[in-house]
Amino acid sequence: MASRRLLVAALMIYERRSEQVCLSDIAQAMHMERTSASRYFCQAAGLTPREFMRLCRVSLAMELLITTDMLVGEIASDIGIENVSAFCRIFRAVIGATPLTYRRKYFIHEGLATAVEAYA
Repeated sequence: MASRRLLVAALMIYERRSEQVCLSDIAQAMHMERTSASRYFCQAAGLTPREFMRLCRVSLAMELLITTDMLVGEIASDIGIENVSAFCRIFRAVIGATPLTYRRKYFIHEGLATAVEAYA
């Protein structure tokens, strides 16, 4: 069972996923020293706070890719990653596809589902 400290830290990271959150902020939310907070988070969650932040940002990017017509650069900036190349590299490492490929695949699958529903 996750501890209250981990839940508080994870929620803070998730809520501030489009901002620059440093380990000091996370440690303060957990009422721990930086090194202890990082070690505790990693042991309890199975990933570092930075990795968790990355997953939260990619999750938000995925949502924006399928619910908006924002450009990839706008999405990168919106989720707190100013370098578009870095954003594409991170997205691909997590999802296994570039942001544009992900967007295209989603709309192809949704289009097929819509077509099947309309036909049925």
